[in-house]
Amino acid sequence: MYLLIKILPVFYFAFTILYIIRLAPTFASGTDFLSYYTGAQIIKDGKGDKLYDLKTQHYYQSKISNNLSVKMLPYLYLPFAALVFIPLTYVSYYQGYILFLLFNIFLTILFIYLSRKIFTHINDSLIGASVLFSWPLFITLFLGQTSLLLSLSILLSYWFAKQKKFLLAGITFPFILLKFQYILLLPFLIVTIKNPRFLIGLALGFLVVAVINLLFTGLPSLLHYPLFLKEVSSSAYGNDFKSFFTLYATLDSLSLYMNIKSQLAIINVLGYFLTFVVFFQKMRKRSLDEVYIFASLIAVIFSIHAHTHDLVLWLVPIFITIDTSLANKRRSVFSYLIITTLFLIPFASLTKNVSWTAPLLLLLSLYIMVFPLDPHSVEKTQINKKLF
Repeated sequence: MYLLIKILPVFYFAFTILYIIRLAPTFASGTDFLSYYTGAQIIKDGKGDKLYDLKTQHYYQSKISNNLSVKMLPYLYLPFAALVFIPLTYVSYYQGYILFLLFNIFLTILFIYLSRKIFTHINDSLIGASVLFSWPLFITLFLGQTSLLLSLSILLSYWFAKQKKFLLAGITFPFILLKFQYILLLPFLIVTIKNPRFLIGLALGFLVVAVINLLFTGLPSLLHYPLFLKEVSSSAYGNDFKSFFTLYATLDSLSLYMNIKSQLAIINVLGYFLTFVVFFQKMRKRSLDEVYIFASLIAVIFSIHAHTHDLVLWLVPIFITIDTSLANKRRSVFSYLIITTLFLIPFASLTKNVSWTAPLLLLLSLYIMVFPLDPHSVEKTQINKKLF
């Protein structure tokens, strides 16, 4: 039975990869990879100053894709997010999709390897199975998304902070800007870590990201970026709020019955600000473990866009919860609730409407805020293994 538990996830993962490769010629042109490939192609051709011009993006997508019966998939990210895709533009679109799939497989293996080294109280097979059976991971591989890089950024910043290597924790965190909305994590970490070396690391990491952005597009294009996002924030460009695990999506659904459509963004910002104020009063002296769990939930709830594939990042709080519970020998019902909720809620995307999930996640977050996972949590969990 134990051997089956170890082998089954590997067979499932191998089947998933073969399935994606087999069907790739059919669906690859309609995946998010098209968006990244488009942005990378524009930058490679030296037209980065027009990266956030819809006509330019449509022209390039028309050249790249033979199946524009699907909606146009605009490049919505900061310029530096295209960096890893630029080498792929030297091969065909389909070949690039397969190569990036292989890259994501490598990142999956790396994520499992690092998690095994970091979360020393969790059985290695459980870590492997949790990752390989993750629904957001499957969607990430299928769509050609960068969510694994995002998750690795959070995982490494957590590990370095636990090791009190605050400079490295700060340097690795800014790469979360691959999905800029998840910068919402940062204020919670700053007031918890309270270390100048962490701030220096953040400054260095953000400086690297800023320089790459400026080199790729120039300042005028970056200044136009917010207006571009507003321009493409409609269902015509794939922004169906029913598919987002966010409070904004919940409010958008309620706007059908309440006259709050024009106030959605304001309500969302005020909700995040109020949450941070209460956190500052209640949680800033809690353990780093609890803060990462809490902040990972809040960042999803109050980001405007949070797709299923983004929830790969929840593997980090899942493992933190399990590891902390095992280390402190406190297997509470609430810990099981957190683990089960974070692992199963992404499957709600199969229903095509997940806007109802945000209130549940918010209740879970508030409970964490009021009741510690461990009443005596003072960062007992220590990681003794070396990373390499």
